[in-house]
Amino acid sequence: YLTNAFTKGIPSLFADLKPLYRDSDKHQIIEDTVEEFRATFVTSPPSTGDSVEPTTYLWALYLLTQHHSYLGCHKQALEILDIAIAHTPTLPELYMTWARALKWAGDLSGPVFNLQASNVLQFIILS
Repeated sequence: YLTNAFTKGIPSLFADLKPLYRDSDKHQIIEDTVEEFRATFVTSPPSTGDSVEPTTYLWALYLLTQHHSYLGCHKQALEILDIAIAHTPTLPELYMTWARALKWAGDLSGPVFNLQASNVLQFIILS
């Protein structure tokens, strides 16, 4: 289910999984599964002929960021977001998630900057 969602690039995947977070065993399974996927991608990235798109890795990072942020591990979430933004700096969802993570971590000025960056990216993409 997760790999298929990563491949399709479904931004709302975390919202689909959120009910599972009532059970700590289940959210640990989600984390382990996504971290395993991430490690596999990092150690052996897809080559040109592979069917795995690089965006699959990006959406795994996106879910992992939301996962850690929801669990209150904001530092980890922000570190993963840095990797995701370095991978694909043109995805507005990353900046919106970064702003949300900064807000939850207690930084009240960072979210404003990141939301502005997200709005600029959306404007550029739509123009």
